[in-house]
Amino acid sequence: MAKYSDEVMGMVRQRLGAEDENDTSKDDKIESMSKHEVFAACLEWEGIIGYDYKILGWINNIFLTNL
Repeated sequence: MAKYSDEVMGMVRQRLGAEDENDTSKDDKIESMSKHEVFAACLEWEGIIGYDYKILGWINNIFLTNL
């Protein structure tokens, strides 16, 4: 069972070069990635490149949590 949702897995699979969101050939690599790496890959898939730490900082400051 994947530790991330189908939506997240699909985005990261494609970001890593899988043929489509259902191609499970990259799942072992995804499962070994840190949560921060997965977050950054999702942002990059959506075209938001280089802002992962900035966005995490906003989330931490707004929701008073440490991700």
